[in-house]
Amino acid sequence: MSGLSGQLSNMALVLGLVQLAKHLDLEAPERIGYIRLGFAVANLCIFAMCLYLRRVIQQTNDQTPLKYNEPAGLGNPEPKAVETTNRDYDLQEVKKQINSTLMTMALLGFLHYQWGFVQPLFLQSILPLKSFFTSNLVRVHAYKQPAVDGLQRPWRPENPFEKLSAGNARVTDAAPQVADQSSSEASSAPGSSNYDSETESESDAGSAPASPQPEAKKTQ
Repeated sequence: MSGLSGQLSNMALVLGLVQLAKHLDLEAPERIGYIRLGFAVANLCIFAMCLYLRRVIQQTNDQTPLKYNEPAGLGNPEPKAVETTNRDYDLQEVKKQINSTLMTMALLGFLHYQWGFVQPLFLQSILPLKSFFTSNLVRVHAYKQPAVDGLQRPWRPENPFEKLSAGNARVTDAAPQVADQSSSEASSAPGSSNYDSETESESDAGSAPASPQPEAKKTQ
């Protein structure tokens, strides 16, 4: 799931979990242990799935060349051309997922240990599983979906606001063309002011009396 529908489903899931957390007594001592266990199990499932995906990628050994431009970011201030293979690219994506999971576990573990935050543990026991099992990496190597159209490499997270801005830009670019076309059609229409002024000038010229010509002197 990707695009605007995927973003909306994620927002709906987050709002639903927040409302559920409000109705549950997450601070109860008998429930904190279950929340910790759920958080640990969810992240261990992601780790196990990453190891499985890495093994599948290595066995497939897809050496198809892949060339793309890596956009500018914190590590690279300017766009950089990258030449790799599908195998190496997918392995790099698995590594990114593992690093992201480790960072999330470390950060939320620190917040829970230091300040006793429980709700983030509850949310991160469900949201990462949904995001991971709907990712392009899992869809291609676990669900065996062909890497075409939206699953074509390189995989970048889709931003619905970029699509909306692109659509607005296309509408904005098309508006002057429509306006120019409308004005040109209006100027060439029989009822336009230019046409009326030309017709009026021609009618005035045709209806004006001819100036008298001087009579020629008779020769004797």
